Amino acid sequence: MFIRYIYVYRWSSSAVAVYVGSAWDPVKRDRQHTNSNEIPFARFISKHGREKFMMEIIEAVSSETYTGAMRAAVPRENFWMDELKTWHEFGGQNFARAAVEFSDEEKREAWVAANQAAQRRPEVKAKNAAGVLSALARPEVKARCKAGARNRWDRPEARKQHSEIMRAAMATPEAKTACSIAAKAVWNKRRVDSAPYIKASQRSLDRSSTLRASTKSRAIG
Repeated sequence: MFIRYIYVYRWSSSAVAVYVGSAWDPVKRDRQHTNSNEIPFARFISKHGREKFMMEIIEAVSSETYTGAMRAAVPRENFWMDELKTWHEFGGQNFARAAVEFSDEEKREAWVAANQAAQRRPEVKAKNAAGVLSALARPEVKARCKAGARNRWDRPEARKQHSEIMRAAMATPEAKTACSIAAKAVWNKRRVDSAPYIKASQRSLDRSSTLRASTKSRAIG
Protein backbone atom coordinates (compact mmCIF):
# COMPACT_ATOMS: atom_id res chain seq x y z
CA MET A 1 0.00 0.00 0.00
CA PHE A 2 1.35 3.43 -1.01
CA ILE A 3 0.22 6.53 0.89
CA ARG A 4 0.67 10.07 -0.38
CA TYR A 5 0.20 12.78 2.25
CA ILE A 6 -1.15 16.23 1.46
CA TYR A 7 0.10 18.90 3.81
CA VAL A 8 -0.30 22.62 4.41
CA TYR A 9 2.02 25.20 5.93
CA ARG A 10 0.37 27.93 7.97
CA TRP A 11 1.63 31.04 9.68
CA SER A 12 2.08 30.13 13.35
CA SER A 13 0.77 33.51 14.47
CA SER A 14 -2.48 33.59 12.46
CA ALA A 15 -2.97 29.99 11.18
CA VAL A 16 -3.45 31.42 7.68
CA ALA A 17 -2.53 28.83 5.02
CA VAL A 18 0.54 29.67 2.94
CA TYR A 19 1.48 26.60 0.95
CA VAL A 20 -0.04 23.22 0.03
CA GLY A 21 2.04 20.27 -1.15
CA SER A 22 2.21 16.46 -1.07
CA ALA A 23 4.86 13.93 -0.12
CA TRP A 24 5.42 10.29 0.77
CA ASP A 25 7.29 11.33 3.90
CA PRO A 26 6.15 14.71 5.27
CA VAL A 27 8.97 14.87 7.81
CA LYS A 28 11.57 14.39 5.09
CA ARG A 29 9.81 16.95 2.90
CA ASP A 30 9.82 19.45 5.78
CA ARG A 31 13.59 19.07 6.06
CA GLN A 32 13.90 19.60 2.31
CA HIS A 33 11.86 22.80 2.46
CA THR A 34 13.89 24.01 5.43
CA ASN A 35 17.37 23.20 4.13
CA SER A 36 16.95 23.86 0.40
CA ASN A 37 16.40 26.91 -1.76
CA GLU A 38 15.32 25.07 -4.90
CA ILE A 39 11.71 26.27 -4.99
CA PRO A 40 10.16 29.64 -4.08
CA PHE A 41 8.50 28.31 -0.92
CA ALA A 42 11.83 26.98 0.41
CA ARG A 43 13.34 30.43 -0.12
CA PHE A 44 10.27 31.92 1.58
CA ILE A 45 10.86 29.75 4.65
CA SER A 46 14.55 30.63 4.64
CA LYS A 47 13.66 34.32 4.54
CA HIS A 48 11.19 34.28 7.44
CA GLY A 49 12.53 31.35 9.51
CA ARG A 50 11.05 27.89 9.97
CA GLU A 51 9.79 28.75 13.45
CA LYS A 52 7.26 31.14 11.92
CA PHE A 53 5.35 28.28 10.29
CA MET A 54 3.50 25.14 11.34
CA MET A 55 3.02 22.10 9.13
CA GLU A 56 -0.23 20.12 9.14
CA ILE A 57 -1.31 16.92 7.35
CA ILE A 58 -4.76 17.58 5.90
CA GLU A 59 -5.36 14.41 3.84
CA ALA A 60 -3.83 11.03 3.02
CA VAL A 61 -4.43 9.30 -0.32
CA SER A 62 -3.62 5.62 -0.75
CA SER A 63 -3.35 3.15 -3.62
CA GLU A 64 -1.99 -0.30 -4.34
CA THR A 65 0.59 1.20 -6.71
CA TYR A 66 3.06 4.08 -6.56
CA THR A 67 1.76 5.81 -9.66
CA GLY A 68 -1.83 5.21 -8.57
CA ALA A 69 -1.25 7.09 -5.32
CA MET A 70 0.48 9.92 -7.17
CA ARG A 71 -2.37 10.28 -9.67
CA ALA A 72 -4.97 10.17 -6.91
CA ALA A 73 -3.14 12.78 -4.84
CA VAL A 74 -2.77 15.38 -7.61
CA PRO A 75 -6.46 16.46 -7.86
CA ARG A 76 -6.77 16.50 -4.05
CA GLU A 77 -3.69 18.67 -3.75
CA ASN A 78 -5.12 21.11 -6.29
CA PHE A 79 -8.45 21.03 -4.43
CA TRP A 80 -6.79 22.13 -1.20
CA MET A 81 -4.87 24.88 -2.97
CA ASP A 82 -8.22 26.27 -4.15
CA GLU A 83 -9.96 25.63 -0.84
CA LEU A 84 -7.29 27.28 1.32
CA LYS A 85 -6.43 29.97 -1.25
CA THR A 86 -2.68 29.39 -1.13
CA TRP A 87 -2.17 30.69 -4.67
CA HIS A 88 0.34 33.46 -5.13
CA GLU A 89 -2.36 35.95 -6.19
CA PHE A 90 -3.96 35.47 -2.76
CA GLY A 91 -0.67 36.00 -0.93
CA GLY A 92 0.30 32.32 -0.77
CA GLN A 93 3.29 30.47 -2.14
CA ASN A 94 1.71 28.05 -4.63
CA PHE A 95 2.67 29.22 -8.11
CA ALA A 96 1.48 26.26 -10.21
CA ARG A 97 -0.99 23.42 -10.08
CA ALA A 98 0.19 19.97 -9.06
CA ALA A 99 0.83 17.46 -11.84
CA VAL A 100 2.05 13.88 -12.11
CA GLU A 101 5.70 14.57 -12.79
CA PHE A 102 8.30 12.31 -11.23
CA SER A 103 11.67 13.65 -10.17
CA ASP A 104 14.77 11.46 -10.53
CA GLU A 105 14.57 10.60 -6.83
CA GLU A 106 10.89 9.68 -7.09
CA LYS A 107 11.60 7.53 -10.13
CA ARG A 108 14.31 5.73 -8.17
CA GLU A 109 11.96 5.27 -5.19
CA ALA A 110 9.27 3.93 -7.52
CA TRP A 111 11.73 1.47 -9.06
CA VAL A 112 12.91 0.32 -5.62
CA ALA A 113 9.34 -0.12 -4.38
CA ALA A 114 8.32 -2.07 -7.50
CA ASN A 115 11.44 -4.26 -7.28
CA GLN A 116 10.86 -5.03 -3.60
CA ALA A 117 7.25 -5.95 -4.31
CA ALA A 118 8.36 -8.24 -7.15
CA GLN A 119 10.99 -9.94 -4.97
CA ARG A 120 8.27 -10.91 -2.47
CA ARG A 121 6.30 -12.88 -5.08
CA PRO A 122 6.65 -16.67 -4.59
CA GLU A 123 7.46 -17.38 -8.23
CA VAL A 124 10.24 -14.74 -8.23
CA LYS A 125 11.66 -16.14 -4.98
CA ALA A 126 11.67 -19.64 -6.46
CA LYS A 127 13.33 -18.43 -9.67
CA ASN A 128 16.01 -16.50 -7.75
CA ALA A 129 16.73 -19.48 -5.49
CA ALA A 130 17.03 -21.80 -8.49
CA GLY A 131 19.40 -19.37 -10.18
CA VAL A 132 21.62 -19.13 -7.09
CA LEU A 133 21.75 -22.91 -6.66
CA SER A 134 22.53 -23.36 -10.35
CA ALA A 135 25.37 -20.83 -10.17
CA LEU A 136 26.82 -22.37 -7.01
CA ALA A 137 26.88 -25.79 -8.67
CA ARG A 138 29.30 -24.59 -11.35
CA PRO A 139 32.92 -25.66 -10.66
CA GLU A 140 34.40 -22.22 -11.33
CA VAL A 141 31.93 -20.56 -8.93
CA LYS A 142 32.65 -23.17 -6.26
CA ALA A 143 36.38 -22.54 -6.69
CA ARG A 144 35.96 -18.75 -6.41
CA CYS A 145 33.76 -19.08 -3.30
CA LYS A 146 36.24 -21.46 -1.69
CA ALA A 147 39.20 -19.21 -2.51
CA GLY A 148 37.37 -16.13 -1.25
CA ALA A 149 36.43 -17.83 2.01
CA ARG A 150 40.01 -19.04 2.49
CA ASN A 151 41.41 -15.57 1.82
CA ARG A 152 39.00 -13.98 4.26
CA TRP A 153 39.76 -16.55 6.92
CA ASP A 154 43.51 -15.95 6.51
CA ARG A 155 43.03 -12.34 7.64
CA PRO A 156 43.30 -11.96 11.46
CA GLU A 157 40.67 -9.22 11.52
CA ALA A 158 38.21 -11.47 9.68
CA ARG A 159 38.73 -14.30 12.17
CA LYS A 160 38.35 -11.88 15.07
CA GLN A 161 35.15 -10.43 13.59
CA HIS A 162 33.76 -13.92 13.00
CA SER A 163 34.52 -14.93 16.60
CA GLU A 164 32.85 -11.80 17.96
CA ILE A 165 29.75 -12.36 15.82
CA MET A 166 29.50 -16.01 16.89
CA ARG A 167 29.97 -15.15 20.57
CA ALA A 168 27.29 -12.46 20.38
CA ALA A 169 24.91 -14.80 18.56
CA MET A 170 25.47 -17.68 20.97
CA ALA A 171 24.92 -15.42 23.99
CA THR A 172 21.23 -14.94 23.23
CA PRO A 173 18.69 -17.14 25.07
CA GLU A 174 17.17 -18.21 21.76
CA ALA A 175 20.53 -19.45 20.45
CA LYS A 176 21.28 -21.32 23.68
CA THR A 177 17.90 -23.03 23.53
CA ALA A 178 18.35 -23.93 19.86
CA CYS A 179 21.83 -25.37 20.50
CA SER A 180 20.53 -27.40 23.44
CA ILE A 181 17.72 -28.85 21.32
CA ALA A 182 20.11 -29.61 18.45
CA ALA A 183 22.62 -31.29 20.79
CA LYS A 184 19.91 -33.49 22.31
CA ALA A 185 18.68 -34.45 18.85
CA VAL A 186 22.21 -35.42 17.75
CA TRP A 187 22.78 -37.43 20.92
CA ASN A 188 19.47 -39.25 20.56
CA LYS A 189 20.25 -40.02 16.90
CA ARG A 190 23.63 -41.42 17.84
CA ARG A 191 22.02 -43.62 20.46
CA VAL A 192 19.51 -44.93 17.93
CA ASP A 193 22.14 -45.42 15.22
CA SER A 194 24.53 -47.22 17.58
CA ALA A 195 21.88 -49.43 19.21
CA PRO A 196 22.43 -52.41 16.82
CA TYR A 197 26.21 -52.30 17.41
CA ILE A 198 25.72 -52.11 21.17
CA LYS A 199 23.40 -55.13 21.07
CA ALA A 200 25.84 -57.07 18.86
CA SER A 201 28.69 -56.21 21.19
CA GLN A 202 26.64 -57.33 24.18
CA ARG A 203 25.83 -60.63 22.50
CA SER A 204 29.51 -61.16 21.73
CA LEU A 205 30.40 -60.50 25.38
CA ASP A 206 27.71 -62.88 26.50
CA ARG A 207 29.05 -65.61 24.22
CA SER A 208 32.57 -64.97 25.43
CA SER A 209 31.45 -65.22 29.06
CA THR A 210 29.57 -68.44 28.34
CA LEU A 211 32.57 -69.91 26.55
CA ARG A 212 34.94 -69.02 29.40
CA ALA A 213 32.56 -70.50 31.96
CA SER A 214 32.24 -73.71 29.93
CA THR A 215 36.00 -74.01 29.50
CA LYS A 216 36.57 -73.46 33.20
CA SER A 217 33.93 -76.05 34.08
CA ARG A 218 35.56 -78.68 31.87
CA ALA A 219 38.98 -77.90 33.30
CA ILE A 220 37.75 -78.40 36.86
CA GLY A 221 35.96 -81.63 35.90
